[in-house]
Amino acid sequence: MKLRPFFRQFQTLPRWLLAAFAVAMGLLVALGALAYFNVERQVQATALVKHTYKVVESLQKIRSTMQEADNTQRAYVVTGNESYLQAYEASASLLPDLLTGTGRLVSDNPSQGDRLGKLRGLTDDRLKLARTRIEQRQQLGPEALGPRFVSVAAAQGMEAIRMEIDQMTNAENVLLEGRLRTLERARRRGLVLQTLGGVLSIALLAAVFGGLVRQILRTNRAQDETRRSNAQLKDANNEMRSFSYSVAHDLRAPLRAINGFAQVLVEDCEPQLNDEGKRALDRITTNARTMGILIDDLLTLSKVSYQPLETGKVEMSAIVREAYTTLMEGQNGRVVECEIGDLPPASGDANLLRQVWMNLIANALKFTRRKDKAHIEIGGNVAGPEFVTYYVRDNGAGFDMQYVGKLFGAFQRLHRPADFEGTGIGLALVQRIVQRHGGTIWAEGKENEGARFAFTLPEWEERA
Repeated sequence: MKLRPFFRQFQTLPRWLLAAFAVAMGLLVALGALAYFNVERQVQATALVKHTYKVVESLQKIRSTMQEADNTQRAYVVTGNESYLQAYEASASLLPDLLTGTGRLVSDNPSQGDRLGKLRGLTDDRLKLARTRIEQRQQLGPEALGPRFVSVAAAQGMEAIRMEIDQMTNAENVLLEGRLRTLERARRRGLVLQTLGGVLSIALLAAVFGGLVRQILRTNRAQDETRRSNAQLKDANNEMRSFSYSVAHDLRAPLRAINGFAQVLVEDCEPQLNDEGKRALDRITTNARTMGILIDDLLTLSKVSYQPLETGKVEMSAIVREAYTTLMEGQNGRVVECEIGDLPPASGDANLLRQVWMNLIANALKFTRRKDKAHIEIGGNVAGPEFVTYYVRDNGAGFDMQYVGKLFGAFQRLHRPADFEGTGIGLALVQRIVQRHGGTIWAEGKENEGARFAFTLPEWEERA
């Protein structure tokens, strides 16, 4: 194609059209540039949002690890059980690396760096205090639980650490809100620029359309990533409720059908069934009932995770005696020697704590069933200025301490179903309720010699 005739024809076009074309080209170029820089801002804002989430996650890991170290140290001081000492050492060894990693994350923020330095000092002091308490327990035995060994620092140390972590988390949340607003503004600008660029490219420069499409796709990817990051927090809160709904509606219907048809067979066809058929039918109904019980236990376990706590003064003596009386009604006149000692009040949710006692006492009754003289002991004491300790001891089947780590896991059973019935949910439920109250639970036992379950709860403080 010869260029001179082309330019000659080009010059014949109206000047307003040429001016409009030039303006459109300029606008298109400007819009393309703005869209590019806006995407860069979105990428940078997304990176900053991710960075903030990492800082918050790292702070929560420090908090949970420090809490685990403190809980296991206290459990060791109370019980003298070496497994809790080992658990404390494992948690304490993780803290230096967690603090160092968090320091790298907040290196660009001097104020957060100062707070982290203070937090490092608080954790060091808390670990030194914990080591002192452990050494006192090792040297003095149970005497180390006496009032003269309890310091104000023991009650205030963890609270200071939690407050410092909360301050750092709040500072990160403030940054996160600003960064999310920046990201949202960039997203909106991106949508406006996409619309204008699309109109101009379709009207005047079809060839530019492909480039704009690529830009749009890149922007959409950034938007999708941001939406996924925000949706994760919402999904975590809704996951347990969705699970409960599915269990309640999707699993119960087939079970009702199984039980219904099994009952029809029993009523209408039992004379035609041979012994093997009757045994098979009995297995069907038995397993359907077991599944129904398991679903109920799962629903209870999941509900405990998000059910709000209604905290108040809980009179443990009344709850324990009521639970024991209720459970003994199903023992068919069985004679059980039960000693219920003084049980100091605690701070907590009475309904949830009633479930704790029902499960622990039911366990003691179940595993002493084969004893000629079943003996159960229930007691409690104020173990320190922060918490109260309760226990249930029995002389039943007991368990091997090498499996104590599995004892509180869901579906974990240390005895055969043929020996002792159950779904393996009860102790997991107990642990979850105690932990939601800020307490700790542990167990000690020996095969054929009984078991002892103990847990701590916050002490009730009378308000002036």
